[in-house]
Amino acid sequence: MNLFLQSDSAPLHFVGIGGAGMSALAMVALRRGLAVSGSDADLSGVGDLVAAGAAVSQGSGVNFVERAAVVIASAAIPADHPDLVRARQLGRRVVTRKEALAGLIGSATCVAIAGTHGKTTTTVMTTEALVAAGFDPTGLAGGRVGSWGGNARLGGTELFVVEADEYDQAFLTLTPAIAVVNNVEPDHLECYGSVEAMEAAYLTFASRATRVLVGNDGPGADRVAAALEPGSVWRFGPGAADLTTELVRQTAEGTDARLRFPDGGVTELRLSVPGLHNLRNATAALGVVAALGGNRESAASALGRFLGVGRRFERLGDADYRITMAVAGFGESELQLEVKEQTLTIKGVKALEDKERKFLHRGIAARAFERRFQLADHVEVTGASLKDGLLDIGLVRNVPE
Repeated sequence: MNLFLQSDSAPLHFVGIGGAGMSALAMVALRRGLAVSGSDADLSGVGDLVAAGAAVSQGSGVNFVERAAVVIASAAIPADHPDLVRARQLGRRVVTRKEALAGLIGSATCVAIAGTHGKTTTTVMTTEALVAAGFDPTGLAGGRVGSWGGNARLGGTELFVVEADEYDQAFLTLTPAIAVVNNVEPDHLECYGSVEAMEAAYLTFASRATRVLVGNDGPGADRVAAALEPGSVWRFGPGAADLTTELVRQTAEGTDARLRFPDGGVTELRLSVPGLHNLRNATAALGVVAALGGNRESAASALGRFLGVGRRFERLGDADYRITMAVAGFGESELQLEVKEQTLTIKGVKALEDKERKFLHRGIAARAFERRFQLADHVEVTGASLKDGLLDIGLVRNVPE
């Protein structure tokens, strides 16, 4: 059932409204003219929603539940949360975020972006590329986009671009027409029990699509791609068989590359965001445009104007060759890639993860990151520490005599 139709005018109450996925759904509801309320322990991510008219309370919002017809709960919310307890007492309908997202999309064409990391940036890039290519997608991302005024772009109802989150097996509620799998690395094993079960879930998700774009940067992605129907798969990335990139120029300000498509067509791409990881993300976005028959050149031009998503290698300031960047949602391979394959002078990189357990679960400690950063030719590691869920790595420029 689609809870986001204007004919369903009863308020929607979001428990955990400040979360990336929840806030995007709430923003879509607001922009469709629905009344929205919500609660969250952390209100740092609700500014755009409040500005758009949402009523939000910290902690619990039992008083909002009493007026709401439907309660939407994040997967992170425990069953004994006061809002959920009150909803059950009142007989209110309670749905999960993943169910609400699937209901929003319904029978529309869905482009679903999956992967251990890179989902948010690729989702935004794909949405922007499709707009430039002549489509009108509704996009839901896990990070703030300045031009969107939040993390949702309200477009038409026939095409959606969404993050396909593997946490809580949420992406298995989706039936995408086009699936993107950026990478497949061990994560959220508390939901799966083993790497093999996690990769099987990716396979189930991707096999529902008529076109699957799979990155070529790791063995997990290779295994998933190999198990899919060969005719449905496009591999993408440097040296990939289908969507391949040829690096032309790379600086700390951006990347120039040449993309070759499965039909032999070639498009020049000039990105204003740095890093080979962003080149991979852009390649996937242009692959989606090609799969839908959109204008590739217009899409590539739009990606050249793309300036990034909040907290994804977001430059916060620099002085005397010192740069502070906010980093969220990155795996070890991308942090290694960013430093090893791009000459950047970075001081105080912080990987801003939600919980310290994510580092521990992946077996990534400060020493491991320190070893990875020592692979760089132009960067010398001066120390690393893990504290309060933040990874601090001190780096200085290594200038040869």
